[in-house]
Amino acid sequence: MPNVSIQLPMIEADQSIEVMVTVNGKQKRYNYRIEIFPWSDCRETVNKADCLRQVIENYDQHWQLIQIGEATQNDVTLMFKQIAN
Repeated sequence: MPNVSIQLPMIEADQSIEVMVTVNGKQKRYNYRIEIFPWSDCRETVNKADCLRQVIENYDQHWQLIQIGEATQNDVTLMFKQIAN
């Protein structure tokens, strides 16, 4: 089972989450970042799918998109996981 779901306390946008996991006595650290992107930042295109694609493609390459939250009229929430170097 490669996925475990845990409940997190309510956090604000643009915050990082650090999770320490111990498996068979070995600790690993995972970093996550939640970002809220306003649709108003999409000046080049009116298509929200194209805008979202550009946001993801231009995001810091050390972070991988792992979840797209529910989009509203004003914004969309994205969760990224830091890629190990």
